Amino acid sequence: EVRWASCNIFSTQDHAAAAIAVGPNGTPENPQGVPVFAWKGETLEEYWWCTEQALTWPNAATGGPNMILDDGGDATLLVHKGVEFEKAGSAPDPSTADSEEFAQILTLLNRTLGENPQKWTQ
Repeated sequence: EVRWASCNIFSTQDHAAAAIAVGPNGTPENPQGVPVFAWKGETLEEYWWCTEQALTWPNAATGGPNMILDDGGDATLLVHKGVEFEKAGSAPDPSTADSEEFAQILTLLNRTLGENPQKWTQ
């Protein structure tokens, strides 16, 4: 099984992402392809939400992927930071971040760890 997110907020070609999501046997109303979490022009918040969705397997017994193919490194960063802060018991406050992007990551990790304290090591 595959789930897909972009590695850049400007790189997604919407028509290609839609074709992958619909798949060869689906329709726009009934997609049968690969779940795609990406669109051109995502905000930073949307980008990190999409990355989280690609790493979240709602119907899997393990709760997550068994392999990550990550050409940009962001999904890997998210998993590593998730594990780090899970082991620490919490993520830092987003207001302490040194960039807007890292603040988004900390916001996401605080939320996910609040929802599931073992999300990143399942």
